[in-house]
Amino acid sequence: MRSPTIPAPKWEAPSKNTETLDLTIKVITPMFGGSTTPREVDENFPVRASSIRGHLRFWWRALYGGLYSTSGKLFEAESELWGSAAKTLDNKEIGGPGKVSLIVKVIKPGEKFIIQNLRPAHPSNGPGIRYFVYPFEKSQKAPEVNGLIHLEFNLLVLLRITDPSKHQDILNQIINTIKLWIALGGIGSRTRRGCGSLTVTTDQEKWLPKNREGLCTWFNELIPPHGNKYQDISLIGTKLVIGNTLDALQSLEELAKFWANFRKGHLENGAYSSGCTWNDLRVIQKRVRNSSSSQQIKLSKPFFGLPLIYHEFPGVPAVTITSNHYDRSGRMASPIILKPISFSENCMSPLIATLNTKLPNSIFIGNQKYSLISPKPSEEPVLYDLKRATDPRIASITFAERFFKQNHFTIGEGQ
Repeated sequence: MRSPTIPAPKWEAPSKNTETLDLTIKVITPMFGGSTTPREVDENFPVRASSIRGHLRFWWRALYGGLYSTSGKLFEAESELWGSAAKTLDNKEIGGPGKVSLIVKVIKPGEKFIIQNLRPAHPSNGPGIRYFVYPFEKSQKAPEVNGLIHLEFNLLVLLRITDPSKHQDILNQIINTIKLWIALGGIGSRTRRGCGSLTVTTDQEKWLPKNREGLCTWFNELIPPHGNKYQDISLIGTKLVIGNTLDALQSLEELAKFWANFRKGHLENGAYSSGCTWNDLRVIQKRVRNSSSSQQIKLSKPFFGLPLIYHEFPGVPAVTITSNHYDRSGRMASPIILKPISFSENCMSPLIATLNTKLPNSIFIGNQKYSLISPKPSEEPVLYDLKRATDPRIASITFAERFFKQNHFTIGEGQ
């Protein structure tokens, strides 16, 4: 038998110099996914430390990516903290286990969230929460799956101390990242549409903002002073609208109504109805019906996340719009977050946030690639109605102000 050519990993004794953070976290909206079976929750391991680590890495980059001038330097710092597969970068060996270890223990198993128990779509109020959880409903290709809600778990964060002079700064980074994950993120699938939203049940004053009034200051205190150098995604520039106090599922219901109306372009009096006033479908139909030499196309909805699927219409085949903006999957995570946010005063509110992230500059309609351009307000009636918004993401904030009757604020404004 041939001996393996891959060297055995180096053993390291457990460090006695370890800082520990201990949180008890509760899932306040239905969570889905996370198992080996797509769409389903794993009953034995509903929450995995590896999944939480992935979420925390993302939010750490949103906070601290601007400290680094290049993506290579960012990757090196991220690997040192969170770990990565070993590799060589600029003739330097990096990677391996990071300084942070996570241990998850389920305290309360939670309850099944059955989609069929949700109210059916209403002609004037729209589909409600179903608008967010439709991927888990029964279809011709897949059965309906159940979600999980009110699950509680203990998260133990172990930070290995390697340099005492830098330890407090690194500890603050971990604390701020966890705060941001709980505020804007979640666990499982479709967290940007409110699924798997979180709160903390112990030591809430440490981890949660106090109330709506102090939220802008709370977010700004998380941001480190830097020049915003490398920017793939940054918390700086994120715009938020916070609705009135509601419980978690009521907040999710209001957010679903808001998003359904916005996606349809129904902006008056919050009334939901059939049809769509955005020009996107008409532009696509015209391009599909009539061959054109132009390699540019003006659309709005790709800026809300991809892929987009338009079903077959008379004279127009089904159309799928994808992107290779980040990878070859054709997907682009939505820069718009809709979720309930928890406060330490034992209340919650619906939250709409637009992340400051790179937007796609090209898309695929079928196999045809086009340069993507946002239409001018004069070319798109929805943008024109929403204070002549020049960016479709900003249009969502403008409509959120109208819908929830609250003004927006911008994180890191003036930094």
